Amino acid sequence: MKKVILSLLAVCFVSACAPEAFACSCAGFSVRQKFREADAVFLGRVAEMTPFGPTEDFPMAMYLVRFEVEKRWRGDVGRGVTAVADVDMPVMCGDLNLAVGESYLIYAPREKGRLRVLTDCGPNLNAKYADEEMKRLGGFWLRARARLYPYPKL
Repeated sequence: MKKVILSLLAVCFVSACAPEAFACSCAGFSVRQKFREADAVFLGRVAEMTPFGPTEDFPMAMYLVRFEVEKRWRGDVGRGVTAVADVDMPVMCGDLNLAVGESYLIYAPREKGRLRVLTDCGPNLNAKYADEEMKRLGGFWLRARARLYPYPKL
């Protein structure tokens, strides 16, 4: 019993002396859930980023991003689409780091008539890391399950 108490005291002491720590985790959504909840899903190359200050409709807006669409899986997007990108906080987890000339797999919800790109802890990926996900998006079963067994909108 004495060993247990000493062990607990040691753990408490070490925890109290530890420097400040911040948790870094993003909710892991399945490809099916991301596909189902997005109004547009596409692979696009960033052609232009224009500063776009926060508005009443988009209080976290930072940029208007024009994408040249390379491949589309969902939504009414043509060869080019413009979306509102949120503030990009470099220290956040799941940071997208949008850059002109880079390609991204985008899952964009439509809000207030505009597509929105979540840059931090969002479902979007740099195309360099999205090969497996793009293969799944092209599969029949993913689309069938997304339509037959939808996730509720949160």
